[in-house]
Amino acid sequence: MNKVKNSAKILAIIVCCLACSVSQAGNFDDKWFRIFGRWENNQLRADNIQLRLPDKNPNRGQVSGRIDKIDIGKKTIIIGPFTIHWTDKTEFDRCTAKQFKSGVTLKISGEMGENGYFESRKISLESAPYAPGSLQVTGRSSISQEREDGEHEFTILKIPVHTTQNGYNIFKSLVRRQDVRRPDDQFKFNLMGKPVTIGGEYDLNPGYRDNFDLDSKDRDGSVRIDQELKLEAFYPISRFTAVFLSFKGISETRINEGVPSSQTNLEIARDETWIFFDRIFGTGFGLQFGNQNVSETREWWWDKDMDALRLYYNRGPLHFELAGGKQIGGDSTQISIDPDEDEIYRILGLGSWMWNSKQRLEFYFLHQWDRSTQENENQIIKRINRDTYDQNMTWLGGRAIGEISLDNYGTLNYWADLAGVHGDETVTEYDSEDADGNDLSDNVRRVDKVNRNDVDGWAFDTGAFWTLPLQFEPTFTLSYARASGDSNPNDGHNGSFRQTGINRNNWRFNGVNRFRIYGELLRPELSNIGIFTSAFGIRLLKNSSIELVYHKYDQVDAIDRLRNANINEDPNGLNKDIGQEFNFIANFREWKNLELGLEGAVFEAGKAFGDKEGELSYSIFFDVNYNF
Repeated sequence: MNKVKNSAKILAIIVCCLACSVSQAGNFDDKWFRIFGRWENNQLRADNIQLRLPDKNPNRGQVSGRIDKIDIGKKTIIIGPFTIHWTDKTEFDRCTAKQFKSGVTLKISGEMGENGYFESRKISLESAPYAPGSLQVTGRSSISQEREDGEHEFTILKIPVHTTQNGYNIFKSLVRRQDVRRPDDQFKFNLMGKPVTIGGEYDLNPGYRDNFDLDSKDRDGSVRIDQELKLEAFYPISRFTAVFLSFKGISETRINEGVPSSQTNLEIARDETWIFFDRIFGTGFGLQFGNQNVSETREWWWDKDMDALRLYYNRGPLHFELAGGKQIGGDSTQISIDPDEDEIYRILGLGSWMWNSKQRLEFYFLHQWDRSTQENENQIIKRINRDTYDQNMTWLGGRAIGEISLDNYGTLNYWADLAGVHGDETVTEYDSEDADGNDLSDNVRRVDKVNRNDVDGWAFDTGAFWTLPLQFEPTFTLSYARASGDSNPNDGHNGSFRQTGINRNNWRFNGVNRFRIYGELLRPELSNIGIFTSAFGIRLLKNSSIELVYHKYDQVDAIDRLRNANINEDPNGLNKDIGQEFNFIANFREWKNLELGLEGAVFEAGKAFGDKEGELSYSIFFDVNYNF
């Protein structure tokens, strides 16, 4: 407990010191930004601000938006406040001047001329159409000022920019997950003079999986059809206060091959539901309360909807969060509270410093207390109440992540995660037979063993991907992740690392969508395992990608379990070679609202599975996602 209190105090002191040190500085002074927002009332209302590397020419920049007017004779087009001029030297990418008409969305690189025209060097079609009034601008900012109403104002490419944001290291959107997009022309209506934005998504995810028991003679294939309809509403009560409500309907269908059967479950589940107060008392602090999504870039530490109270700090390149909570309501009409989440209290914090364009240093901290009821050996409990792990743990670690320009050789993206865990853990094992060896009914289980251990472990995940400046943007990736293990984990001390339990291990390399970075089929938790990954990917069309991914798995210490893996067979505990997996990932975002995806995977069992070495498991899943 003292470690938790001391870590929280240190994080709070750092926040306060940094807040004071930059409180007098302008947040957007003389820097290069990419800004997305709406052009209205002769100003750009900025919704998203990203730091960019400076250009030698202060007048250079980039403009993206819909064509409002066009004059072929004068070779000019108007997009928002910009009059854009092209010449015979202008490079046209996937378009010609003959295709220009009102409503077409373009991306133009060039520089502001003394005559007020934006002289274009390159004109290309944007990968997705913009809504009327939407505008993206990249350029150098002027000296910024903070107005009495709390808004910041400055200029970029000689146009006025206003924003309520207090910094440009925005760790994530408060409304949507990292892997979800919404169109910028969602349905809106006015309520008490403020716009209510209504939206959501429909997701269809059919798939097939086979031989997850690593026994090709036993037919265990199954067809899975998952559907989800999400409805959400966003309402800005004031300039710095907002409410978000979201609910979803879920349908899950399973059709089994071995013993022919099918089952469909229907449920209504709560999603994010919160209220947010930004810029409290004119500072860089904000407060969010309710069921909210806590996530980070790689989802290696956490990505979960949780009932929490969260304190934010944003100022220039700095971002901090400190959150605490526990689940206080049921997940859905089917599940009250998952036994793994029952009576778990968490406090978590992160700090992020964007020390250069597209480069950050991050600090992570999480402590959890598990106050759920612990069973005794030979106790009979309901099957749905099984809780295998009870953990009182503290995780500490950090990350360096960023993108480096290699000029004519493309770009290099890198990451390095390092984490340690300390605490105590109770592991409960269950049996389907009573103490006398008699079979129990399907709805109950007997507590077979209860093991209590002290825990200390470590893990790292590091890698990079190199994108070449060629057609289709070929990208090569190499990475290695490793977590400490223990050959005898239940002897009172367990040296195995385990992840936080609220992680998802979803990220992307240079593709357009996320996937499971430790394998689409095996999906192991990073615990007592080393994972080597290599990948090759290309970009297609305007906004689509294909990636081939390879994983090699080896236990650190050979034991007869693989923590939270997605197959139905345990290793023999005699050999470390778990096996290898091949993934095919394809994603297509060529339409405004529609996304299509395909994930195929093959896992080949290694020597750790004894006489099942070489057995192949398969899975293939499609994804159809419609955003509105």
